[in-house]
Amino acid sequence: MTKVFDNIAKVILLISLTLMLSLSTLSIGLRWFGASMLWIDPLVRHLVIVTAFAGGILAIGKNSHIRIDVLAKPMEKAPKYFQKSIERIIQIVTAMVTAALTWSAWEFYLSEKEFGSIVILGFHSSSLVSIFAIGWFAMTLRWLVAFIDSWKKAQ
Repeated sequence: MTKVFDNIAKVILLISLTLMLSLSTLSIGLRWFGASMLWIDPLVRHLVIVTAFAGGILAIGKNSHIRIDVLAKPMEKAPKYFQKSIERIIQIVTAMVTAALTWSAWEFYLSEKEFGSIVILGFHSSSLVSIFAIGWFAMTLRWLVAFIDSWKKAQ
């Protein structure tokens, strides 16, 4: 399951980065000729968000995510089972926090679906803000998979 998550995140990351670079280059090129496509900049901004979530999922898989290492030095001397227990507690708490953010993003999506409008390329604004709900949900699942994998590795 871990490899599936990571491979999907890599593909999404590659596609979104390629699109961001291509569309930004196109936009700059068009400006040289006094032309523009108004939908490019908002789309690139949303692709940045997609990229951030995909990168976050990969960081969770590599255990290289942003964290505050308050306990890093004291934990070095602690027994391995204690270190693993603390790591699991952090994983499950983080999964709960990202689940709460998923719920909040879902509420935002529903609000946008009700009160939003058509924004770029005929897309409703709710389809663009759904990126947040999908991204937080994927990160929640990734934290849960990391938590489950930590038990498998211990056996």
